[in-house]
Amino acid sequence: MKVIILALFTTISISAFSQLRIDMRENLDSNTIRLLNSTSSIYLSYADSNSLSNLIELISRKDSIKYLTLYNYQSGNVPSNLRLLLNLKKFYIKAGRIVDYKEFVSSLNSGLESLDLSILNLDVNELICNISTLKKLKFLFFSCCKNLIVIPPSIRKLKTLRMIGIYNCPIKQLDNEIYNMEELKLIEWFNTLISKEDELIIKSKAKQKGIKVGGSSRKYNFDAWCH
Repeated sequence: MKVIILALFTTISISAFSQLRIDMRENLDSNTIRLLNSTSSIYLSYADSNSLSNLIELISRKDSIKYLTLYNYQSGNVPSNLRLLLNLKKFYIKAGRIVDYKEFVSSLNSGLESLDLSILNLDVNELICNISTLKKLKFLFFSCCKNLIVIPPSIRKLKTLRMIGIYNCPIKQLDNEIYNMEELKLIEWFNTLISKEDELIIKSKAKQKGIKVGGSSRKYNFDAWCH
């Protein structure tokens, strides 16, 4: 088990933010288990449903985990005991697909505030229909979702959303409903298929609703940015 501890210290505070990085292709050892119970942020690479489930069971202070990253996740769904991380606020997953969106979302705790998805074969309609149950979700990010072409009208179901970020996706347009989301404050995109003409339209509509826009019409190139 390859373990890396990253610590960022600030000159105006005696506290430190640490992230535990674990390569799940190697075996867990006693030192890794000890570190699991002294961090609030975990970055796992090459985990699958079974190995993630087993690791969660090893965490005695499950309520201390606030940030979880699953990089190159090897399964189509996450284990149900993920919901035991009761204070999880930010969740990032990079995977090939999600098999069952209802099951996926039911495994997340209802207090999740930020969801960052890099799902190659993402079904955005299925996703949004299910994550509407996350009543505290404020930030939603899509990256390297190869079949994300449009943000559908169902986005309005996410009533608490404050920011939408779309990066390295072949998206061409945003549905008009996005501008009627009362809590939305920022729309951001990079490396998409949104044309310069549509970019101006988006910015104009967003401005009328008091929504900030941070966008770039850089030409979409999946292979250059996603690997």
